[in-house]
Amino acid sequence: MRRLTINAGIRWEALNAQVLEGNSPAGRFVPARHFDAIEDLPNWRDWAPRFSAVYDLRGDAKTAVKFSLNRYNQQRTTGIADSYNALVSATSASLAWTDLNRDDIAQGARGCVYLTTGCEINFTQLSSNFGNAALNRYGNFPRTWNLESALELQHELMPRLSVSGSWFHGTFHNLTSTYHTEWTYADYTPIQIFNPISGTPITVYNRSAAANSRPADILDSFDPERQRIYNSYSFEFNARPGGRARIFGGLSVERELNVNCTQPDNPNSQRFCDERHLEDGFAIPWRKNLRLAGSVPLKYGITMSGSLQSNRGVAIGATTTGSASYAILPTTRYPANCPAPCPAGALVIGPSLTVTTLTVPLVPYLVNVADRINQLDIKASKNFRFGRATVSPSLELFNLINPDQIVSYVSTGYATASYLRPNSIVQGRILGLSVQTRW
Repeated sequence: MRRLTINAGIRWEALNAQVLEGNSPAGRFVPARHFDAIEDLPNWRDWAPRFSAVYDLRGDAKTAVKFSLNRYNQQRTTGIADSYNALVSATSASLAWTDLNRDDIAQGARGCVYLTTGCEINFTQLSSNFGNAALNRYGNFPRTWNLESALELQHELMPRLSVSGSWFHGTFHNLTSTYHTEWTYADYTPIQIFNPISGTPITVYNRSAAANSRPADILDSFDPERQRIYNSYSFEFNARPGGRARIFGGLSVERELNVNCTQPDNPNSQRFCDERHLEDGFAIPWRKNLRLAGSVPLKYGITMSGSLQSNRGVAIGATTTGSASYAILPTTRYPANCPAPCPAGALVIGPSLTVTTLTVPLVPYLVNVADRINQLDIKASKNFRFGRATVSPSLELFNLINPDQIVSYVSTGYATASYLRPNSIVQGRILGLSVQTRW
């Protein structure tokens, strides 16, 4: 429509999965089992609209304003049904075995007396309900979806050079949540401990022994108050300086914030639960990324290409429960270098701790990160023609500068023997030779 181009569409999606009725005969380690059918795992009907518009700002095809608003439904097939299939979710166990007759065959069956003739497996270590998985309860939750919008300004700065600036914004809806329905906040008692890194006091909560003894009832549901917000700003360019050369790239900054403050079964989840309003020193930083790439023809028909990227280092932590965590057992003591007022060497909680392990996040996820990861890749290639065939040999150097930045850690649990011990680093320099033939 004159200077305006609109591209719009809508898709309707239906997903209905189930677990079929199943029977499993008795085996050496399990009794005969029967599982009833479970329907509507899930039963969803959702719309997925798409909309984008481009407006030629001055009518000369050099400056464009672009806008898009799209809904993306979470991809699902049989994953949810698999989670509630007792056969698919069967457990495993490790049992002691002593080869009494030295025939390399593990002999014995349930009910036999370990270390007697014909009973070489310690079946007392096997749970009485082994083979019957303790599945969570399905809360008939709706489908998770993301509403993503984008605004971009693109301009031809000069012939063969264009620049653009953009903003992306995403909000996630119907985020799922798993919790114990048999526990409430009334089952917890506050305890003050100290951060072993900074010495500052932290309030944690100890669950009562009575609550621990209740039968587990774990519900998979969704939390309408839970939020995830994503924002990204970027500047990009695309240049063709001549001679069939091309270079493009840009700089982007992005940040994702999570809000999960309504977990009903454990007040310990309240720490750092709203990443939009964290105190100074704990604020989630913006992630800065740089990308440059290009290609240029050289003499003798050789084409040289390459890419340079500089990305934020990996988070010191593998989950959103915290970049550095402190696992507290009844026997855990503060480290000797714990700063005051932390009582160095004293028991953190002691025998009054009723849970096996209390894990406390010390800093929010993504606050502490490893060194930036810089990588340079280059490639040289040339085409040879033999009649109707084209043969293209190439030489590639992956990770030319060969940095040794850390990619993962053995543990991010503070005061453990493997705390921040590197587990893997960036893939080392690789030389690659290849030939491609087209006819």
